[in-house]
Amino acid sequence: MTRGFTEYVRRRLGLDAKPLTDAEETISGTVPEQEGRLKACRSQLLSLIRIPGFTYSTPWLMREMAARGFTRREIEEAIRRLTEEGILEQEGTEMKLAWREGKV
Repeated sequence: MTRGFTEYVRRRLGLDAKPLTDAEETISGTVPEQEGRLKACRSQLLSLIRIPGFTYSTPWLMREMAARGFTRREIEEAIRRLTEEGILEQEGTEMKLAWREGKV
């Protein structure tokens, strides 16, 4: 909401507006910047790893995600969380969507 509001002020009023904080603010409250980036990283990973049954090389994923502006640490944490949640499976140096009956 903070970033969106400053963009609105820039466009609508033509003022050089900047957010007062780097934290992402939502209706539920402030989201720590790191959590917001991890959420974005997870979303980007899932947009790359989208074909059930197909495996994706971890080095390739790291390069693709780095090109999108994420750090190695953020990528590794996002992969770890997605794996713990059962959304991804790791097979050696390859990642794939976990397949469960009725869910991907």
